[in-house]
Amino acid sequence: PPPFFLMIRRPPTATLFPYTTLFRAAPESLRDLVQDPRIPAEVRDALAAGIDVIMRVDVQGAATVRRLCPQALLIFLTTRNEEELERRLKARRTESAEELMLRIATARQEMQRLGEFDYVVVNRDNHLSDAVANILAILEAEHSRVDQRQVSL
Repeated sequence: PPPFFLMIRRPPTATLFPYTTLFRAAPESLRDLVQDPRIPAEVRDALAAGIDVIMRVDVQGAATVRRLCPQALLIFLTTRNEEELERRLKARRTESAEELMLRIATARQEMQRLGEFDYVVVNRDNHLSDAVANILAILEAEHSRVDQRQVSL
């Protein structure tokens, strides 16, 4: 099957989902390019070589990629609910009260844009392996589609 361009929404709490776990479990053909959402030559080269590309972006970056590459696959990664998000952020103790409120407000705003994504994956507390398995299942399902996404950049 042709490679595809996968965008995973980077939550305001990006450290709550260790992406390295996903890539350790992912097929060898996956390439993680953590960049700004302009489509760099590296992405074009990887896709031309038949390598799936994953980028981690916020919702604005995902919207930009969707505009530049409508066939991109977008996954919205989130916590189970706002209470869990707030609890995790507080447990980290890395933000001031103001920064914490800003992160939560940002997450609320981003949730309003869920409909712009193709899939949603919930990263429940203490269930990281489930979130990774869900993302890998999405990758497998997309590669098994009869009507494959044809990514052109």
